[in-house]
Amino acid sequence: MENLEHTVSGVLIQRDVAVRCRVLGPIEVEIDGVPVDLRGARPRQLLAALSFAAGASVSNEALAEYLWGRSALDQPSANVRVVVHRLRAALGPHAGQILALDRCGYWLMLAPEHTDHGQFANLIGAGTHALLDDRADEAVDTLRAGLALWRGQPWLERRLLDHDPGLLPRDAVIQASSRNLVRGFRSFPAARQAS
Repeated sequence: MENLEHTVSGVLIQRDVAVRCRVLGPIEVEIDGVPVDLRGARPRQLLAALSFAAGASVSNEALAEYLWGRSALDQPSANVRVVVHRLRAALGPHAGQILALDRCGYWLMLAPEHTDHGQFANLIGAGTHALLDDRADEAVDTLRAGLALWRGQPWLERRLLDHDPGLLPRDAVIQASSRNLVRGFRSFPAARQAS
């Protein structure tokens, strides 16, 4: 196994497993290329919420609102801990290298390149840069690679379709990027010529 190192929110993360999180379609996680059975909707929703946060800590209160809506729970922290326990159990012995708790809340120890939405945002940025630099062929290839990451409706199981506790501003950026990509890609003359 290779030793992987990267930085998330200024913290050096070392792990001996390759982890991939996918939310641009059905929520999935792979460890060393093997799909993980996340055992239910709540652990998948928790994984999506932490993935949205892009390496930042998410408080128990925000996670509770994300998982159960605006209706207050009697013990939100205890209920979140139960779902965290279920997610850790699904992730198995590697959970400590993937999911962390600090004084502010829980966070996912994955760099953007280990999530499909992080890869998508990076590819859209690189493709847009290539278009602006008149490198149409490169832009087309890069933007197509970004679109290829989409496997259906993003974050399909998330409850944010009904409400938004303000937890995940990155979601709006990704949705806007994808809409602009689909609408605006054809408006670039260089892109029309290359495709």
